[in-house]
Amino acid sequence: MDRWTFVDNGKPLEVRTPRTLSTNSEVIHHWILAGHGLGMKALWNVEGDLATARLVELLAPYRGSEINLYVIYRTRTR
Repeated sequence: MDRWTFVDNGKPLEVRTPRTLSTNSEVIHHWILAGHGLGMKALWNVEGDLATARLVELLAPYRGSEINLYVIYRTRTR
């Protein structure tokens, strides 16, 4: 997680980040809300914070690389 990949004019751009702390997505969300640094989060995960100005988008000209998101849940049939 010490490299963030962006897309700039259709070309990948990799930025190496100094990593001092590492944790899960929920804790990172709390850290950035508390002003402890920058974080890369999915838009759907922070759009409410952006709408209320609790967070500010800093790298708007760039977009993060696409990721696959998988959901696994127990079957509802027994």
